[in-house]
Amino acid sequence: MEVFGDEDDEVHEVHPSHPMGSHQAKRKWKARTSSASSATGFDVESSAKLMMKKMELELKPAKLEIHRMDQRQKDEALYLSTTDEELKTVLIGRWNIEF
Repeated sequence: MEVFGDEDDEVHEVHPSHPMGSHQAKRKWKARTSSASSATGFDVESSAKLMMKKMELELKPAKLEIHRMDQRQKDEALYLSTTDEELKTVLIGRWNIEF
């Protein structure tokens, strides 16, 4: 067996002579970063979904109050525009006040 050079010879990596394409570079970057961020990515996604759900639940009472106020305005306009006494009685009973 023939040995060329000393044991202290350095090993050099051989790189391709053509430049890496942008798609290949993106794939390499994604492969490198996705493994590190995949564990935290799920937590971030879950946290975002939980925050959205919490905001929806907090907004729901406000939306219901707005809907209730809109309905009352419609009922007041109906009360003022109708001559039907039976309907006026129903509207008064619904809101428990006199328009």
